[in-house]
Amino acid sequence: MRPVFLIALIVVANTVAVAQSTKLPEILTPDTYLRSQAENEGISVFKLVPRGMFKDPDGSYSDRDNPIGIRGGGAFYSFSTGSHSYNKIPQIMLESDNFGTGFSGLNYGFLIDLGIAPVTAVTADMSELEFLTSYKPPTIIADIRNEQYKSRIETKGFAYCRRLPVIIGHTYVLRAIGYDEADVLVALNVVGKGDDGSLTIAWKKLAEFSKPTYERTASVTDSSSFLKP
Repeated sequence: MRPVFLIALIVVANTVAVAQSTKLPEILTPDTYLRSQAENEGISVFKLVPRGMFKDPDGSYSDRDNPIGIRGGGAFYSFSTGSHSYNKIPQIMLESDNFGTGFSGLNYGFLIDLGIAPVTAVTADMSELEFLTSYKPPTIIADIRNEQYKSRIETKGFAYCRRLPVIIGHTYVLRAIGYDEADVLVALNVVGKGDDGSLTIAWKKLAEFSKPTYERTASVTDSSSFLKP
C-alpha cells in the first residue's frame, strides 16, 4: 500500500527566532499545499527537526532562550496541546533518525511500526493495536517506574517500543501516557524528510483515555517532583 502522501517537499533553511505562541519558525512550518491536502483527508500535519539542531542553553527551562523560541528546539511535539515546546506535554521526539517517547517525570509510551500503510486507514480496532487500546497504566509509583524501564514489549506477535527507527513512508501508532496530563493514541505517517534532517508527519487521533493518576503517599505528596524535567 502506498503512503498517504507522495509529495515533493520544499525545505526552508531559514529560521525565525520567535516563540511558538505567536508563530512557528519557518523550519517547522509544513508546506501549505501539503497541509491543505491533509485537512481535506481529515488529518493534520506537523514537522520535527533532529534533537540538538537548536540547543537550549544549559539550565534553561524557557522557550524564549532557545534559538527558535521553542524549548527543545523543535525536536518534540505534543498531540494533546499541538505544541512543539518541551514545556507543554511533549509526547514524541526525533533524535538520531529515531522516534522516541517518554521523557520526564512519570511519563512514558509505546510505539509500533505498521509499515507502508496510509494513516487514514488506521483504526483503533486493528489487531496490531489491541495491546495499546487495552493497556491500563499502573497507579503505584514503583510499578510505573518498572513500565518506564521497559524499552520493548512483545505480545501476540507484535512489538511495542519506546524508540523506533524512522522510515520514510511508514505509519506508526503511539500511545503516549502522561500522569495528570494526558493519555492519547495516535497514528502518524512519515511523509518526507528534508535535506536538513527535518521530518514532515501526517497524523490523526485514534483514541483518548482518562488522564492517569498515581497514588499519593506520605513520601510522595508533590507531583511536581515527578512531572518537571
